[in-house]
Amino acid sequence: MRTIITTTAAILTLSFATQASAMQALGDSELGNVTGQAFITVDTSSYSDGTYGNFEFSKINLGVDIEIQANADSVKLGTFERSFGSEGTAPLIDVSFASNGDRNWNYQLDENGAVKVNDSDLQLDNLGLGRIDDAFGDNPVVVPFNIHNPYIELAYAVDGSGVRRIAGVRIGAEAAYGDLSADLISLTGTFEGKVIGTADVAYQNACVDTNTGSWFDCLALAIAGGTLMESELNLLNGADGEPIPADSDGQIRAMYIKRASWAGIKNGDYFTTTDPDNGLRGIIELLAVADNCVASGVTTCFPISIYDSIYIGVNDADSSDDNFTDNGARGLFVSLQSEVVPWEDFSGISGATRVWTERGAYLNSAKYMTASGDIKYPLVLDLYEGLSGVQRVNTCVGRSKGC
Repeated sequence: MRTIITTTAAILTLSFATQASAMQALGDSELGNVTGQAFITVDTSSYSDGTYGNFEFSKINLGVDIEIQANADSVKLGTFERSFGSEGTAPLIDVSFASNGDRNWNYQLDENGAVKVNDSDLQLDNLGLGRIDDAFGDNPVVVPFNIHNPYIELAYAVDGSGVRRIAGVRIGAEAAYGDLSADLISLTGTFEGKVIGTADVAYQNACVDTNTGSWFDCLALAIAGGTLMESELNLLNGADGEPIPADSDGQIRAMYIKRASWAGIKNGDYFTTTDPDNGLRGIIELLAVADNCVASGVTTCFPISIYDSIYIGVNDADSSDDNFTDNGARGLFVSLQSEVVPWEDFSGISGATRVWTERGAYLNSAKYMTASGDIKYPLVLDLYEGLSGVQRVNTCVGRSKGC
């Protein structure tokens, strides 16, 4: 693994006059003129819940900005036995196409006839943070992944006698932005994005490339033309458009999906438009409702493996110098817990208090609020990319991956 890390930190230097013969204490008035920022701080907090009990937290904050360009062969977290449907575990699915273009979803089965699932909560192969521009040229340039004020936090569950036990640990950052590349195999947690594009792209997908749109769908999309369409993207249960699979008895008890290998627009969500109301908004929202991975003939479920590189945060080269405020995605973290843990929510969204995580590994990449009050998504894809995938940026000199 090749890693280039640069860190910067503010170091407070105090200088004052002293007698040559002895040191003297600073008076209160002199101390009042001194300000500084600690490099490492520790926060403690507690939280109580009527169902899950009492928790205490110790959070170690590192007051640094990190620029990193790194590659790893594989990252796997939460490798233990799970079965399909148990605690919201998603199945592995094969997709085949009939001669008429209809899609068939088929569960992968093991030698015992049980539905296969991924073996880890989180698995990202050929992981790369940052990118290399001109990777095959004479002057390769490192474009790092940027992390602002990272932290490590421990969660303790407290029983009725006041005895504490470690319940979880998480690593996160106040803000981060840059290219994240990987062969996405398995994701668990919250993975929110937005797809934005024009009705022309939807028409091409539904009425030309796949021929899955009805004549009425195609007519409506053709009339809409360049009208902007957008919708949220989430992890899904296989390719059926549901966000969480049911347990073996048909009940949904999990808080979120686990070991997902598909993402898209969940059932019941729909495309809307931010264009000025030109009479088409109501038509688009009425027709473009996702149902079983199709909206107006447009495919709305995709294997996460088609997204080889994603840009975390806002990719805006023309922003001001305060890039973490302008570009950084807030609330990102990865955690491991042995039981339910209510981590504090740092997304900044009004009313958000806790991110509830269950046993295993968890990735939190959710929407957040900027300092100016705008709701942003850590992942934004244009509709074409959402439908066809995103190619990997180069993360090694002389090759795209596998340094």
